[in-house]
Amino acid sequence: MDNNNKEDLRKAVHSKIKGLGLDALFHQVDKSTKDEFSYAAREKLQSKEEIQLMNRLKNPPRFPEPKNIFSKTVLNLYNLFNKNDDENLIIDIGTSAVKIIEAKQDKSSLVIEKISFIQVPHIVTTGEEKFNDFVITSLKDYRGKNLLKSKKISTLIPRSKVIMKFFSIPTIESSEIKKMLEFEAEHHLPLALSDVEYDFLTLDQENNKSLILFAAAKKQDISKILSLFEQAGITLDCIGVSSLALYNGLFEESAEDTCLQVLIGSEYTDINITRSGSIEFSRGIELGSKKLTMKISENLNIDFENAEKIKKENGILLKEKDKNDTQKKTSSICCSWADGLINEIEKSIQHFQLHNANQQIKQIVLTGGGSKLENLNEYLRDKLKTKTVVSKKPQGLRLDCDSLAFDKYYLQLQALIGLALSHTHHKYLAINLLPQSIKKSIKRKKEKANLYIKTSLAVLLASLLFLIPFGLYLSREKKIKGLQAEIIKLKPQAETARQLQTKISTIEDYISTKQSSMDIMREISLLVTDDIIIDRFSFEQNRMVSLIGTAKTHSSAVNFSQSLSGSSFFESSNLKYSQKKDRYSEIVDFEIICILKNKKDEKPEFK
Repeated sequence: MDNNNKEDLRKAVHSKIKGLGLDALFHQVDKSTKDEFSYAAREKLQSKEEIQLMNRLKNPPRFPEPKNIFSKTVLNLYNLFNKNDDENLIIDIGTSAVKIIEAKQDKSSLVIEKISFIQVPHIVTTGEEKFNDFVITSLKDYRGKNLLKSKKISTLIPRSKVIMKFFSIPTIESSEIKKMLEFEAEHHLPLALSDVEYDFLTLDQENNKSLILFAAAKKQDISKILSLFEQAGITLDCIGVSSLALYNGLFEESAEDTCLQVLIGSEYTDINITRSGSIEFSRGIELGSKKLTMKISENLNIDFENAEKIKKENGILLKEKDKNDTQKKTSSICCSWADGLINEIEKSIQHFQLHNANQQIKQIVLTGGGSKLENLNEYLRDKLKTKTVVSKKPQGLRLDCDSLAFDKYYLQLQALIGLALSHTHHKYLAINLLPQSIKKSIKRKKEKANLYIKTSLAVLLASLLFLIPFGLYLSREKKIKGLQAEIIKLKPQAETARQLQTKISTIEDYISTKQSSMDIMREISLLVTDDIIIDRFSFEQNRMVSLIGTAKTHSSAVNFSQSLSGSSFFESSNLKYSQKKDRYSEIVDFEIICILKNKKDEKPEFK
């Protein structure tokens, strides 16, 4: 099969699965197209700059670490007590740049304290190992020059590597939401839950139903991110999704009507559709501005750096009169690339309108480094017949950093600002795809810090109590010794009484169970509603009662389980599972496990 046929097949498969979230995991790019330079062109890149860079990567900077136990203890205590969730460090690792912002929440505004934009040389992007070494070295360098330990550190994962779905769950109880969500996810995800890291967010709750935003990414993709930061000596607190960060960053610009948000990065493009400020659709595609630069490089037979300069200077020519051949050719290549982006935008709009009839896109907002392409917004506006604008600088920000640098890079930093905002207010969407084990570890560290504080207070209180007159202490000690001697004398009698009470309780429990089985069945029959049918009823070990039957809806089964929990006969009730009998009806099969109240826990009455 030649390359053209492969490409046609890939497009056909991609069109079948668009909008379902599956393309994030199964859409593969032919690696041979990643490097479109000829052998001769690659040879030219072997310059002094590359040799110096490779030497730097082989000898990364070393920073002093605490050597003795006392220094390490002091450092750990400092980190525990000074961890501040209002101080955020957001790091985005892209193929063209490593972008970093330091921000904090100050009353009603987000304060940008520092921004860093570390350009990634093209020569290191030709191999994964070189790229990883450059990123690790750059992060180590940043860590050595800045105090990071006291900040909440977050990064982003591209939307194209994440599956996102909306689920409607028939309950508003948080404990039941997670169980039902896992059950739903198992049936709708192309991978097992054990193969992904996931998180969810409750968007709305009404009429005993919860609207859930669910996000999942392959464990191996999350592990790669964690490995980079771990090798750089940085511990992450959050891995956010780029498209949700985009939604947060453009929240104010997209608060009204129906808006299409487009973030054009170096390798990926994120597309969101929002309506009245709520996210309705999200998609990530593997099409970025770097691909355009490589096409210009190949067609004009120039190196990557010069192709990048020509792309920025030229862009799309709206009027080609009196322009030279190079400008016209560059413009043609840019238009071809923009047409590919338009095709993906139209697919997204069509999918959205399938579920939202008569909803028209009122505005398209562009952001990301790729949106800087000259005249791109005008070209999209004319082709899509929709108002198209480049994002403005976010409102409500306060800058304590270099304002000129921020003005230069704010489009590339929009998603990072959106991720920082997600930590500040509930109106923004916050998803964290860190592994559950790491989330628990972070929680334990916070609890440990609180424990240190409580322990310190306890030590202080103990020191004060130690100052109590010594005579009072001796009298109490004498009294305690007398009580201990009395306890030793009463131990044999207490043991005999305990054994006798255990025997009596065992006999009473056996008699009570035999006598009350009919009462239990009667209680269950009173709780059964018209939409519940019990097919099987059985007593199990450990005071368990199993009920198997059918219900008209999921909600009926949940309500029945809650009614059993409120009964005076049962200690608890758990809906073990509920699933539809077939895809054409609402009737579900269910199993409920109830725990009988233990008669042994009741205090004996003596007459």
